[in-house]
Amino acid sequence: GTQGNSDGQFQYPRGIALDASQNVWVVDSNNHRIQQFTPDGIFIKKFGTLGTGDGQELKNPYGIAIDKNGYIYITDTNNHRIKKFDSNGNLLTKWGKKGTTAEGDFNFPTGIATDNEGNVYVADTYNNRIQKFDSNGKFIKMWGTYGTGDTQFNRPFAIAIDQNNTIYIADSYNNRVVVYDADGNFLKKWGSYGNATGQFKYPEGISCDLRGFIFVTEYNNYRVQIFDSSGNY
Repeated sequence: GTQGNSDGQFQYPRGIALDASQNVWVVDSNNHRIQQFTPDGIFIKKFGTLGTGDGQELKNPYGIAIDKNGYIYITDTNNHRIKKFDSNGNLLTKWGKKGTTAEGDFNFPTGIATDNEGNVYVADTYNNRIQKFDSNGKFIKMWGTYGTGDTQFNRPFAIAIDQNNTIYIADSYNNRVVVYDADGNFLKKWGSYGNATGQFKYPEGISCDLRGFIFVTEYNNYRVQIFDSSGNY
């Protein structure tokens, strides 16, 4: 990749995900599109264009998740909605609009993840909450308000879900990781502001591997830290 808008070039790439064949899907945010590559980085295809319509139109998308059936979920961030596509970029469904209180409304959604049952979890970032939907966008539940408590957030940016459907949230402006079960019940948290081991400066990316290790990217510490599922560095 280099800067640009040709195939294999990017303008502010954000989310990234692997499909069942280990192909790499990248949210090319400021080009308002999604690009697919082989595991070796060879361009396969792209879809998406700037707009607000009901097809492939996106506006500064941020997050991506691919479920066990190969369906692709995108946080269409500046359109304040979620779009679901098949692997060819055909729109299957969409949901959400800008709002601050109602179920299914969003205010700059960023992170997105799916669990083993196909449910979709969205970091509703500026609303400081997590929302859970089924695979067709039917609202299930939400949790979170602004603050520093165990079920509060300050700009949650990213979500990761492990094989046990445990949910890990990069609570960016609180400089911590917060962990919940699939029903939104608090389990644990770790992290504080700083640059020492186990501390964070604005964590904005999080991922789990099959061993249960948690990888966290830090925007202002310019690094990745790896933890076990209990939060041990």
